[in-house]
Amino acid sequence: MSEMSRHERYDHEAVARLIQQMEQGTSPFQVPWHREAGTRFSSPYNPSSGKSYRGGNLLHLWCAQQEHGYSDNRWLTYKQAAALGAQVRGGEKATWVKYWDFPDEHAPAPAGETEDERAKRLRPKVFYAAVFNADQIEGLSPRAPQTDVVWQREDCKRIIDQLGLPVHHGGNEAYYVPSSDEIYVPQQAQFHSESAYWAVLLHEGAHATGHPSRLARDLTGRFGTESYAKEELIAETASLLLGERLGIGFDFGQHASYVQHWIKLLRDDPRELYRAAAAAEKVCEHLGVQALVREPLKAVEQVHEHGQAPVAVEAKPQATRSSSAKAKSRGKDMAMAM
Repeated sequence: MSEMSRHERYDHEAVARLIQQMEQGTSPFQVPWHREAGTRFSSPYNPSSGKSYRGGNLLHLWCAQQEHGYSDNRWLTYKQAAALGAQVRGGEKATWVKYWDFPDEHAPAPAGETEDERAKRLRPKVFYAAVFNADQIEGLSPRAPQTDVVWQREDCKRIIDQLGLPVHHGGNEAYYVPSSDEIYVPQQAQFHSESAYWAVLLHEGAHATGHPSRLARDLTGRFGTESYAKEELIAETASLLLGERLGIGFDFGQHASYVQHWIKLLRDDPRELYRAAAAAEKVCEHLGVQALVREPLKAVEQVHEHGQAPVAVEAKPQATRSSSAKAKSRGKDMAMAM
């Protein structure tokens, strides 16, 4: 199998699963959860490290949980399971995740290096790893009772305040106006709970991060256009992440009209899912909201950080480095972030 076909197969399989669930109304974006109702979103994480999967891998594994009816949100490699004294059941099929390694562009260059050699040396590499859900594994310690994130209105207020823009209350709709850099939202009393109010306000705050003075995304699109669909996919993914990390919940209801536009967008270019997921992580970083970290399980033996030796595939020339200044120093710390 060629390198490009491997990239394409991974992207198409992950996006096909998400599109199918969008059409069925069961995708991560379409299943509301509210802390008041006792429902919750449990993002996929690796019990070996305690870290949440991020970006496109998070959405991909969450969709796999939905598709297969897994009740557990823990995912790990075969070797990581063995290191924890557990065993993947025979015949179980793995789900693939990928992550990127961005070389340090400031590292000393070899003597006499040509421009072509420099471009090749700095080309990012993509790694694939096969992971299994805890429901596919025998002998793994039971999952600890989930502790809900206790949401704090002060945290939500701080996030909005640090954006430094006017927030106007009134009317029946919530929206962000890029030209004037302002947010409009209904009065808090019109929402079914205080946390629901903050969830909507933070969704508009996610849009506001796209302003030229912040993360500078394309906010010129109108409803029904491709650029509008891209921005809403970013903001909705960010809302899903913020909802869990801040404990305020998530409700897709008012954005149901976007689904068909997203389906077309993803069918035309499956890589849009990973671009949107990576952009959503940048939104969370800009707002100062970090991914959840759980207590890792105690390993029986020391293993590689990613469990099994991942398969390295050199990215094609069209792959570009992240414009984020942080990316150049992350290297393999970006594991599972794309």
